Amino acid sequence: GQPYGQPAPMAAPPQYPAWGAPPPNWISAPAKKRKAWPWVVGGIGALVVLGGIGTVVAVGVFGAMNADQNGNYTGAPIAAGDAPTLGDKILISDSGAVAFEIGSDWVDANNFVDIASAVGPLPDGGSIMATYFTADPATSTTKKPSLVMVVDSVPPGQIGSIDLKTAHKGYISGAVKGAEKGGIDVTASDARAVTTANGLEGLVTSLSMDKNGASMKAYEYTFVRSQRVVYVQIVAYDGAFDDATAALVTNSLRINK
Repeated sequence: GQPYGQPAPMAAPPQYPAWGAPPPNWISAPAKKRKAWPWVVGGIGALVVLGGIGTVVAVGVFGAMNADQNGNYTGAPIAAGDAPTLGDKILISDSGAVAFEIGSDWVDANNFVDIASAVGPLPDGGSIMATYFTADPATSTTKKPSLVMVVDSVPPGQIGSIDLKTAHKGYISGAVKGAEKGGIDVTASDARAVTTANGLEGLVTSLSMDKNGASMKAYEYTFVRSQRVVYVQIVAYDGAFDDATAALVTNSLRINK
């Protein structure tokens, strides 16, 4: 026994593994894949969507209240069960009035970029219908995927049909100002007329942009039907305009009146 008044000797403290050391027989998780395009989460990634996408669309002329700006439009009315004809999948806006088709490799850009904080003010009555990369930017190794954004807008209080030229002018003005505010050098072409495979008549402006030596090329489209206006933005990051993506999106675009 122990002498009276003498404490028993303390047992040796248990031996714990060093902080952060894996427990015995723990199989380490595989290393995460390196992102192929770091601009997705930093640098250009914060600027993939141009700010200030547009302004309030001017009120139409009373005499043109029933006019159809697309007299040769052949697009079928949009329905939930529609099958794609040019792409692999159909996207339909929350309003049910706008639809276009995308490729099988396209991914929602919201999975990579905080779109809500990257985009500038939308036109009154406008909402972002879709924002997609044409391929997974974290794994694509062949080229940098383009970014596609479509905005569906019905200006509140609109009287008569929307004027295409006025809507497009406001869109481009806002896009250029937003890009310049973000430190991007911008050169804009003159607007040119475009007619899609469905007979939608719109305007498109080409933007050449540079940010810290990184080259971006964007097509900025405006289409209208009656009191609805749709803005389409296609941004490419390889120094050349993405004509193939532009053709797929615009030629599959349908707008209900």
